[in-house]
Amino acid sequence: MRELENTIERAVILATGNVLDVADVAARRPAAPAPTLQTFSGDHVPSLDELERAHILRVLELCEGQKTKAAALLRINRTTLWKKLRQYGIDGE
Repeated sequence: MRELENTIERAVILATGNVLDVADVAARRPAAPAPTLQTFSGDHVPSLDELERAHILRVLELCEGQKTKAAALLRINRTTLWKKLRQYGIDGE
């Protein structure tokens, strides 16, 4: 039930029209899971900051760079997202 709720919430946030249909839900599902330790190679164990930065980048990609939508999906306010973007040097990317 929780997964369905999250899927619908994500579709509503990312929808471009006023009505959701199956295509909206299917098209808005993430192409890849959030970064995990397995997505990093070699003996390097990423820090929490590295994982958070990678996750923020992935969500921004999913939201096509729309920071308001990204903040909503991350469940943080826009000010917090802007601070994290500056902290991780993402602002100019």
